[in-house]
Parts: sequence; structure tokens; C-alpha cells
Amino acid sequence: VVGISGVAAATATTFNFPYDFYLTSNNTLIVTDFNNNRVQRFAPGSVSGTTLPGLPVWGPSAVEMDANGVLY
Repeated sequence: VVGISGVAAATATTFNFPYDFYLTSNNTLIVTDFNNNRVQRFAPGSVSGTTLPGLPVWGPSAVEMDANGVLY
């Protein structure tokens, strides 16, 4: 993943205080972007992320996945 940290903008390639990450079994990277109040998913080989929809987040500080693939 190529990105810029500490940037207040919420683009697909910027983070504003990335706090935690989770690497799935298929090498998808999940990153909490604390100050942008979002969780980003990066597919293997991707240089830009996708914001995960439907997650109520305010300053996400941790991410975990259960055996069924549900993110917490």
C-alpha cells in the first residue's frame, strides 16, 4: 500500500492517523483511519483503498475479523 499519513483529506490514498490494521487470509489489508473516521480496505496489489460501507465509526482504533469474515 502506498499512502500518505497525517493528511486531513479523506482520499483513497491518504490516511489521517492510521491506527490499526488487519491482514485477511487472502492478503486484503484492512486499515482503521482514526482521524478520517473510516475503515479502508486494500485489495492485494492495490495502491488505493475503498471505504467499507455500513460501519458506524468515530475514530476507529481497532479492527478484528471473526471466523465468518465479520469485521468488528
